[in-house]
Amino acid sequence: MKEAELKALLEHEGCNLCDCPAGGILPSDGMLILLSGRVLIEKPASDGRSILMREALPPEAINAASALSHCGSMSRLSAPDGCKALHISGDALYDAISKGGIFSINMTKFLVSRVVFLNKKITSLAGYTASSRLTLYLEENAKTEIEVQVHGMTC
Repeated sequence: MKEAELKALLEHEGCNLCDCPAGGILPSDGMLILLSGRVLIEKPASDGRSILMREALPPEAINAASALSHCGSMSRLSAPDGCKALHISGDALYDAISKGGIFSINMTKFLVSRVVFLNKKITSLAGYTASSRLTLYLEENAKTEIEVQVHGMTC
């Protein structure tokens, strides 16, 4: 992100720079554009544990779904070594998108890339049944000639 783009975003009410100390928790009520450091994205498990989903590195945009859905936080965002990020509330995000310009174009590209990613995930998880996967595996790994030993004789 260029300096001018960052300044333009910071003019929106609900946009601010967030300096998170090492071990800190980032706000999860809006989208974050990671400027430095790294962020661990975790989901709560049913048994109370936290499951690490992935690690985000600059210049990633994260948590857009929480910002745009108004369903509350979907993840826990922590900065083990500290980080700096641009925090954009849902309202500020809608405002920035509606004004057009490079941010709006980049946001559209980002959201489309997420849809493509999720479609690939759905296809890989739901595209085949277990029996069809096993059949494909057996077909791909089948040998054309089979040697069988019966009573010490090779056939």
